[in-house]
Amino acid sequence: MNNIDYEIYNLGNVELLSGEILLSAKLAYKTYNSTNNLTS
Repeated sequence: MNNIDYEIYNLGNVELLSGEILLSAKLAYKTYNSTNNLTS
């Protein structure tokens, strides 16, 4: 059973300010609202 409630974005190789490189970095995120539901 797969209960993942988030998305994963592949960033690729990311160079940090220190000069080190994260190989095949990924970012996990979850959205809680869409722009269609926003009111002004």
